[in-house]
Amino acid sequence: MNWFNRHLLRLRRRFYVRDVLSLLALMTAVVLAAQGKDPKIAQPLLGAYIIITGWRWWLIMRAREARDLTLAVVIGGLFHLINADLFKNSGCTRFTLFQEAPLAACIIPVCRYRRGGRDPIKEAESSRSWYRRGEGITGRAWDARSNEIDVQILPDFQDRRGWMEAYYEHELRLPKKRVRKCISDYMVRVRGIVSFTFAGCRGEQLGVMSIDIADADVTFDEEDETILVEPHRAAVSDEPFLVDLNQLVLFSSMIGNVLESFDLSSRRISYE
Repeated sequence: MNWFNRHLLRLRRRFYVRDVLSLLALMTAVVLAAQGKDPKIAQPLLGAYIIITGWRWWLIMRAREARDLTLAVVIGGLFHLINADLFKNSGCTRFTLFQEAPLAACIIPVCRYRRGGRDPIKEAESSRSWYRRGEGITGRAWDARSNEIDVQILPDFQDRRGWMEAYYEHELRLPKKRVRKCISDYMVRVRGIVSFTFAGCRGEQLGVMSIDIADADVTFDEEDETILVEPHRAAVSDEPFLVDLNQLVLFSSMIGNVLESFDLSSRRISYE
């Protein structure tokens, strides 16, 4: 009895409604192929096949949506933890997780956190930015070695978008059209970008974390592996603060573990 209950529980954990629908769709297709010449049989079976397939597709989309929401909530919580612990709960920072787009050779925002912002998915969906390998600071981080911190200090654009666009076009090698359409006005105020590329145990890249630091002077001490952030306005943060990049690497490793666990679990599910 214990053996039966144990295997029944194991079956319940691994057998979903969409699996039943897959079996029904397969059986319908077999019968349709065998009895397809008879319209009285073929037409009802074809209708049933379409309904079952559509229902299964809907369940798959819901499952993927739930998976993406769970990932965004977890990563957003870790971004909040990093901002509170290392960046002194600063309003100068904006954290973004970029991952490879499903049908294109580029990375897009999938999760974004800033203090007082909306939920991580809506924040990411409001962005129009995307990068190919080697494009911009984020694209270069994606093309570089993984599990390492990269710090880039940007010049003061003095709230002039034209200066920012010229810098992104000529220094960071982004196409002019994309700079104008995809780079937001927020980036005019950014003075530093910290990037970290995540890699799994098999060397596969899992995403890029980009931390934008705006409305502040940013100084990178390469020898001490720290960055000094001095906010411009007291309303953003009361005092300057120092960020230890070694601690940031440790916090980033937690995010990497979460991304890898989600990636591995997705690979074990057939619909992914």
